[in-house]
Amino acid sequence: MRLRVALASVAVAIGLAGPAHGDPDTDAAFLASLQAAGITYTDADQVITSAKTVCRLITDGQPAPEVLAILRARNPELTHDHAARFVGIAVRSYCPDQLAPSTSS
Repeated sequence: MRLRVALASVAVAIGLAGPAHGDPDTDAAFLASLQAAGITYTDADQVITSAKTVCRLITDGQPAPEVLAILRARNPELTHDHAARFVGIAVRSYCPDQLAPSTSS
């Protein structure tokens, strides 16, 4: 799961054109989680769209190393740690079905 999350973080920073539309409660919780993790941004709509893009890439089976490479290339100011955190927060917020199931019973 950590590899999947780290790779997803790459896609998060990619950013797509156009505003993100979704559940305002989910979006607000996502933005609050970014703030709590020390991840800053200038455009809330773009960062939400980036998070949803990360989820789409993961759901589509994009290899983690490629997702990370894309994210870091387009957001060189994003540290590896913040990229990994971003991916984890994005997955928990917008595509929790992509989290690996717990092995404990």
